[in-house]
Amino acid sequence: MFVIPLWAFIMTEVQEYWFASQYRWKPLETYNLSVVQSMMIMRWLIALISDTGMRLAEGAGLLKQDLVGLDTDLPYVRVTKHPWRNLKTASSERKIPLVGEALWAARRISEADNASDFAFPRYNRTSTTAANSASAALNKWLKQYVPADARCIASDTQCETG
Repeated sequence: MFVIPLWAFIMTEVQEYWFASQYRWKPLETYNLSVVQSMMIMRWLIALISDTGMRLAEGAGLLKQDLVGLDTDLPYVRVTKHPWRNLKTASSERKIPLVGEALWAARRISEADNASDFAFPRYNRTSTTAANSASAALNKWLKQYVPADARCIASDTQCETG
């Protein structure tokens, strides 16, 4: 089975600089900037959940203030119950160290000027975090990177090929 590692979807500092420089010097009409912004947000969310192990709903419902100590030696994300997003169990409340790509993503999220206290405002427009919408959006976005003959992840079934 063909497997693409999650880190392959995460932009490195060099790629991000190149990407930004490419868009900076071309006319804005050339690009749909909402699509570009959406791609960056998808990368941040995947990086955050993949390197921390937190649930998608936990990541999608974060506040920027839940990303703590990003410029210290011990940065972490505070996963706690919020009025818009419950936790699966009481013991799900925790502090998770930020390392690697999760730290990279957390820094980008905190620097983002999205006029919101939410880390991912697009999934928090109502009184509850839209974790199902986040899941559908990520799956749709990732599908373009997975070969058609490898789009089956199931333990008890055969993948369709061709």
